[in-house]
Amino acid sequence: MKLVPDAGLVSGAKDHAGRDAVAIGWTTPDGLLHEEVLFDPRTYAYLGERAVAAKDHTVGDDLGRTVSVRRGTVQRLEVRIRSGFVDRPGQRP
Repeated sequence: MKLVPDAGLVSGAKDHAGRDAVAIGWTTPDGLLHEEVLFDPRTYAYLGERAVAAKDHTVGDDLGRTVSVRRGTVQRLEVRIRSGFVDRPGQRP
């Protein structure tokens, strides 16, 4: 992440499960999204990531429609609640 231009700490971050987080964030080169990767503040384990609209803009969807996106709208979200090893596909830890 240190190779990402302008990446830096985001203060007061929480993930979407409500947990405190250390966030490393940067704005995409086109200026449309603010990307963040979230880590546990004690263990630095990966908690998830998100992309938030950095400014109002419009985008095309898969059906050829134009969609308005407001600044602050979450565009992508991933939250890791737990992880572990299993013996077979489809098993849960």
